[in-house]
Amino acid sequence: DGEDVEQAVVFNVVPETEGLHRYQVEVPELEGESTPRNNRRTLAVKVLKSDIRVLYIEGSPRADMGFLGRALQKDANIDLTSLFFRPDGAAFPAPIPSTRADWFSYDLVVLGSISHDRLQPWAPFIVSFVEEKGGGLIAIGGPQSFEMGGFAGTGIGDLMPFQIASTARGLTEEPFDPALTPDGSTHPITRLDEDPEESKRLWEELPPLPGMNQAGPAKPAATVLAVNPAWKTGQEETPVIAVHRYGQGRVLAIAAQGLWQWDLMMWGSGGTNAAYERLWNNAVRWMTVREGSRRIRVAPDKLQYRGSESVRFDGQVYDENYRPIDQAELTVTLRLEPDGEDPLHLDLTSTGQGFGRYGGRLRYLPAGEYRYDASAELNGIPLGTDSGGFVVGEAGGEFERTIMNRKMMAQLADMTGGRFYFASEVERITGDLSLEEVRVQETRTLAWWNHPVTLILLVGLLTADWLTRRYHGLV
Repeated sequence: DGEDVEQAVVFNVVPETEGLHRYQVEVPELEGESTPRNNRRTLAVKVLKSDIRVLYIEGSPRADMGFLGRALQKDANIDLTSLFFRPDGAAFPAPIPSTRADWFSYDLVVLGSISHDRLQPWAPFIVSFVEEKGGGLIAIGGPQSFEMGGFAGTGIGDLMPFQIASTARGLTEEPFDPALTPDGSTHPITRLDEDPEESKRLWEELPPLPGMNQAGPAKPAATVLAVNPAWKTGQEETPVIAVHRYGQGRVLAIAAQGLWQWDLMMWGSGGTNAAYERLWNNAVRWMTVREGSRRIRVAPDKLQYRGSESVRFDGQVYDENYRPIDQAELTVTLRLEPDGEDPLHLDLTSTGQGFGRYGGRLRYLPAGEYRYDASAELNGIPLGTDSGGFVVGEAGGEFERTIMNRKMMAQLADMTGGRFYFASEVERITGDLSLEEVRVQETRTLAWWNHPVTLILLVGLLTADWLTRRYHGLV
């Protein structure tokens, strides 16, 4: 009857490892099928790393714990464990990790207002977590943070991107608006929107912070993202937000206290807490990003394509401080697995949209499973690599649905001034054709004076005249 018969098949697959997983679904050919080319489908599934594990420790309950906890828990990919110390010295609601393996099972550690004495038994684990494992560490200001918590001259204190005074000088109690540095205006942690102007506007809307720890100057290799313009450290403005690499890991220090007010007070002024949540989401993502994809990111727009589809690649390139680069040389090399012979090379070019974005397209790839490797250079200096894969199916779009598309054919006939017929109605065609006699009159104008035939006749006549005269002796 010309209708499709569809059956739903459901199956569950649980990949045990991250990365690109490929599956093939095939059904046997049935008698009378119009084509067997759509009986097999190859699928690709990209399995990302499981939840980002975050350990957040406070010396005692405070407002930051609730607001920060809620902001992080909104992300389904973040597995947050929050602990604080009770007056009797015990951690609540669960014991603090006690072994090196326990600490290394996390991706990020956040230290709130907690003194070094409380952390002393686990300080070597925290240092090794950053220096050796490559974990991320975020330290937040408060009455027991940095110099107020006795971190000067300690292993954890040495991890910080700015110097810590050896004596506690007290928290500043003057409200201030953090001012972004040029690095902070483009850094992914403090960039609250892809549009620089919109990001700047969002920062300007944030309410003042109530105070900060009196942090020292930034260390030479640190990147200062924001400063307190009203407070001087030596001849320079005091750093409020700074980040640097330490060993294999990264450390972010935020000397300000009362960040939770960027959540609560924005609601009171008719805004939202979107900037607060975006800041923390940026921080967690950047602190836990893996080295392999830190400098460049390249990916196809889909994981599986039909046989006739073009494959589009999108890329982004960043420098060592994660600022976008628009003048890099970004190359993608594709290999058809499993042999990988005759690789294809594609140069991605800048899209002209800024923010280090690149793009490129390949057409008419043969069916199969592909792996790609991307690399970026700037003035001959390698910036980084990325890799991945995708699948090109055997069947093109015409094999996805082999039943006649009556609606489309009728529309095409109408658009071109024709008619649509079923095969059983073919005898009607001769009766519907209009074969009236049509006379066509055509007029052509020829210029005989310069036609080759005219020249030939003229030469012939002159020749005949000369021969006649010669014959009669007239010449």
